[in-house]
This record gives sequence, C-alpha cells and structure tokens, in this order.
Amino acid sequence: MQFTRHAHPDLSLHLLATDKFKTNTLVLNLQRPLTEGLVTRTALVPYVLTRGSTRYPSVREMQAQLDHLYGSYLNADVYKLGERHVMQFRLEVPNGKYLPGRPKLLKEAISFLHEMITQPVIEGKGFKESFVSLEKDALRKRVEGIFNNKAQYARMRCTEAMCPDEPYRLYSGGRIEDLPTITPELLYQEYLDLLVSAPMDMYIVGDIEPEAVTEELNQVFRFPGRAAPALDSALKTGSAGAVKTVVDRHDVNQGQLVLGLRTPITYAHDDYLAMLMYNGVLGAFAHSKLFVNVRERESLAYSARSRYDSMKGLIFVQAGINIEDHDRALAVIKEQFAAMEAGDISDQELDQTRAMALNTYREAYDSPGALINLAFESEVAGLERPIEALAAEIPKITREDIVRVAKTLQLDTVYFLRDKEAVHA
Repeated sequence: MQFTRHAHPDLSLHLLATDKFKTNTLVLNLQRPLTEGLVTRTALVPYVLTRGSTRYPSVREMQAQLDHLYGSYLNADVYKLGERHVMQFRLEVPNGKYLPGRPKLLKEAISFLHEMITQPVIEGKGFKESFVSLEKDALRKRVEGIFNNKAQYARMRCTEAMCPDEPYRLYSGGRIEDLPTITPELLYQEYLDLLVSAPMDMYIVGDIEPEAVTEELNQVFRFPGRAAPALDSALKTGSAGAVKTVVDRHDVNQGQLVLGLRTPITYAHDDYLAMLMYNGVLGAFAHSKLFVNVRERESLAYSARSRYDSMKGLIFVQAGINIEDHDRALAVIKEQFAAMEAGDISDQELDQTRAMALNTYREAYDSPGALINLAFESEVAGLERPIEALAAEIPKITREDIVRVAKTLQLDTVYFLRDKEAVHA
C-alpha cells in the first residue's frame, strides 16, 4: 500500500485509497524547527485549537459535532522527528458508504477540521483566555508528571546530557519556565505565523475516491497568504567526544541506567535497515541480548531494552536496576556491544529479529495511523521508503551487515538515576 501525492496549492496532499478499513482517517501535520524560543508555544497551540471553534465554541459543542459525525474521533498531539517539532491533528470518521443513507461524512469531516484549524475562538486580539489558561495548566502538569515516571525522566535527562547544544535536547511537550510570558495575544500571533509559514502535510487513508477528495480539499482547505519556507534537514547527527558520565540523585528505590550511543546512520542512510536489525538483536525484543543476558541470565534488571531514533542517529539502552548492581549491569551491557561488533550473533537471534521486524510492518498494514506515520517519516527524511520495500529488504540483512553498522556506534553518555546520598553524622 502506497500513498499517492496530489496537487494542492497550500499543502502536501497524500492519499491512500483502500477498502481495507471501514473508517476514513485524516491526519494534518504542521512542522516547525525545534527551537528553545518556540517549543512551548508550538506545544500549546494544537490543544488550544481543539477546545473550540467559532461554530463549536466549547469542548462540549465540539464533541457534540463529533457525535453527529457518527462518533468520529479527534486527537491533537505534538512530538519531535529529529530536529523538527510536529503538531498533529488526527480525525477518524466512519465511511458513509457503509451507513444507511450513505451520508457524506468525509466532506463534513474535512469542513469540521478546517473550521477548527482556521476559526478559533478569539477574545480581543488573542485566543480565549480561559482556553489558554487551562492548557498552560495542563502542560505544567504533564511536564511535572514526567518525574513520576522515572524511566521517562531518566531518558529525558540522558538526552539533555547528550545534546546540550543541540535542539534535540528539548522536550516536545514544552517548558514550564516559558509559561509566565505566554499570553493569549502572544500565542495567537504564533498561531497566525504557523498558518502562513509552517509546512503542512495532509494524509487521508480509507475507501475514498482520490479525485473527488482532492477537489473537495482544494475548495475547502485553503490558507491565504501561505509561503512556507523550506526547513533545514531534520536528520542532523552529532559526534561523540569523551564519554560523559552523569549521576542524578533523588528519592528513588530503583536505579535507572541509560546509555546513549551515536551513529551517522539515519533513516535516509543506505544502512538504515541494518541498524534497525542491530537494534532488534541488541534490545528491542524479548529475545534480544539485553533482555536475555542482563535481565534473565544475570538477574540484574527489572527491564532492559534499547531504542533506535533513526531521525537523529541515536541508540538509547535503558535498564531498571538495583542501585548496588550498577557496575555489574554496566559491564554486562558493554559486553553485549562487544559481542555485536564481534559478530557473536546466533542464527536464532537473526531469524527471530527478522520475524519480529516483519511482524511490525504487518501490524502497520492494519493501522491507518501507523501507515501515515511511516509515510510522514519518509517525507521528513526526504527519501521515500514504501512499507512493502522495507519488508522485502529485511530478510536480506546479514550478520555481516549488522557487524558493519555496529562499528559505527560510539558511546556518548552514561546516565544513572539513583538514590540520595547517605547523610552521615
């Protein structure tokens, strides 16, 4: 299944016509450079917009209209792809073809989404003050809540330590310290700038007629005065210097050990799939080396896993451990790096990882959201990678390919979240 691009004067339009789903999924992505000055404003805008529009000026009235659209679902989110900040609006609507009377729900959904984006509730020269206040409070609670999730907190702190001078260090959900200076007027001006300057990508998946949908979007989804500039590449890798060791002490009973490694291999690199397989063998699955050796064999970790960020060229290894097991856990994790580089990878590990990677793509076939996210990653990376092509290449990745990419990895940061220092009389 592959998206086709269609002409639209104000945005990039990607359509996937398929009768696989009984719903139509619309996703609108707006991109900003990830910057310290804009990160919190950008994080607030989509949530303020979903609180109400001119026609539906409250959350209750917005939901009533979604209910009118046969229980459609609306969601807003912000996240980062490499050094891009992405605002995402997602609307899932039943396909009218399968309902009595064949209502034109997609047409109504397009109008609803456009109204929400372009006709927010205004007070004076800014957004409605109560909307902004509520979303500022919600943002504050989300950021403060990260500390309660010690695994997430440790990953964020490791990222900040790895990338102190890179935009990637920023949390996509915004910063509490910016909130006092953000007024409804300032946020509204940021929103107006987004409408004319942020690159937009619209994705629609469902049993649709592409020509009719394109015509409808060309008529309704318009943004006068747009002149979206080309953004710098999102795929900016860094280089590791001397290994940084960072220890945070808090009132915790379990330690969180996070290792950050750098590689020049990103989504657009020829060896992308080999690095994906490396991560699979290392720690992405229950059969992986970290899980088997650190958790099962040595009983050193409550959890042990790895994650590959292909938009930045980073691999994070994380283990929840007993604090006193730090040295041994770190040594065993490093043993897994050495084993990978030496080609100590069994046929069973290869076969299981190939199977799990392929299963990930098979699952994506059953999810409009996953299909859209994969297509958008390709768009941001500037390299089209159809899901069928990715799945076809996975079985071809060899042990030698994995060894080759293993040798590009450099340990950058070792972060440890542990208990408070003992106080002696």
